[in-house]
Amino acid sequence: MSPDGSRRTEDTLKHPQAYYSLAQSSAERHCNAKRDVQDILPASASAGHETTGCSKRRRRPGPKRKDWMPNPFGKYPASSSVKKYVEATRHFYAPSTLDERARKTRYIVGILQSLGAKQSPRDITQENVLAFLDWMDEKGLEGSTKRKMLHLLGDYLVFFGNKVLQRMIARKMVRVPSDPQKEVRHIPPDVIERIHNATRTMDDWEGAVARFVTMAYPYTGLRPSEMRRIEYRDVDLANWTMTVRHPKGERSYGRQRTVGIPALIREVFADFLEERRNYLIAHGAQETAEPLMPYLDKHGKIRCWPYQPLRNLKAKVESASGVRFKLKDYRSSFCQIAIDNGAPLEAVSKVMGHKTTKTTESYYGRMRDEPAIAEIEKAFSKPSARNLIPPVLESSQ
Repeated sequence: MSPDGSRRTEDTLKHPQAYYSLAQSSAERHCNAKRDVQDILPASASAGHETTGCSKRRRRPGPKRKDWMPNPFGKYPASSSVKKYVEATRHFYAPSTLDERARKTRYIVGILQSLGAKQSPRDITQENVLAFLDWMDEKGLEGSTKRKMLHLLGDYLVFFGNKVLQRMIARKMVRVPSDPQKEVRHIPPDVIERIHNATRTMDDWEGAVARFVTMAYPYTGLRPSEMRRIEYRDVDLANWTMTVRHPKGERSYGRQRTVGIPALIREVFADFLEERRNYLIAHGAQETAEPLMPYLDKHGKIRCWPYQPLRNLKAKVESASGVRFKLKDYRSSFCQIAIDNGAPLEAVSKVMGHKTTKTTESYYGRMRDEPAIAEIEKAFSKPSARNLIPPVLESSQ
């Protein structure tokens, strides 16, 4: 500013044209300065900033629409939506069930995307569902598998307000297969013994746990999660029983129960308790530590044997024995072995923690055809059975 700034202000007020000329010259100097800067910048830096003359000021964005909102599922809507769905339903399902549902839901969503569906669950259309049905038919999936996949897809879509599958079922555009009574998978006793014998070659604490679970699971009928969470105080060696304090559905329908330790596995059970005591002493823990199957985590803390390490241990047992199996096959094996050896269905159902025998018969074990035919033959071979034949039919014979 010049020393006579006050005089310039007076001249500007008297002659407005001089003010505009002054402002214009200031703007020209600003543009010239920007051009000088562009000239001295390297070519790589000025490549994306080529201008002709003075660049205009950027306009501010206008007001957003009232119904506008950012993408609620982020950059990857499919994986993000499944994660939100699983997180929101974590209080309804057990951790192992929740992991299974999350894994299968991601698989279904991936199939839908490969068939041309959009990633957002709210944009799944009727055509996408029909394409998914055609895909299941081409794969030749069983009715029970189709039923499970449709239920998972329906729950996932309804959670985000998309009821397209429910509407299609109501309009009879989709038939949900019935739940047929299929053959129960079980492991025969000789194969159970073969698997257990293979664990004798496994060393250290993993070998001790492997020898224990390969006999405890098939002869107690406990679920994998129930056995993992059994505590040391739940074992009554005086009566050879165990108390299941954390049954399936303990937050809603599950109830505590007591199961027996058969004489067939008591020696294996006692050997495991001795190895357990040595393991805890070696790690500075007391024998009365809570978990019956203790696990030392990476922080040096003793806790219940986690689900994934148990699956990894099962894979090692499969490799050692050469037999492929699932941990839940042991539960159905317990049921079938007990029924084959004459245990009443009501007793088996109670020990397994079922409310009714219908669940036991449908999914775990039932009388085989040969014993059933033999029982019927025995019933009709009794002398009292001849009174059931009408006299006319008997005389004609």
